[in-house]
Amino acid sequence: RRERKVFTETPVNKLFVPSKHWDLLRPIALVARIRWRFYNELKQTQKLQLELEYLENKFAKTLAKKSDAIAGLMNMGYLQSEAMKALEAAEGDENRAAEMLMQGRFQTKKSTI
Repeated sequence: RRERKVFTETPVNKLFVPSKHWDLLRPIALVARIRWRFYNELKQTQKLQLELEYLENKFAKTLAKKSDAIAGLMNMGYLQSEAMKALEAAEGDENRAAEMLMQGRFQTKKSTI
């Protein structure tokens, strides 16, 4: 790959800068390079932060959906362990899990009180 050269780092820059400021050209170029790197790192960090927020929201929604589905099956009279097993077997589909539970696939012995 070709090396990226900024105007301030090349001999051409002396044509556009007064001779009394030539000794400042290198420090100015270094500062510009550091600013550019910080800017790129900041942009990358912001991008990763947005991605993290998106994944956190997606996880929270999925978790809420699963807990709502378990609560719905428990309201139908099934135990939490049965509801969780049925939901796992039905890959999160609450209706299919309810059908499996109605067929008696995941029933455990209920204690009488």
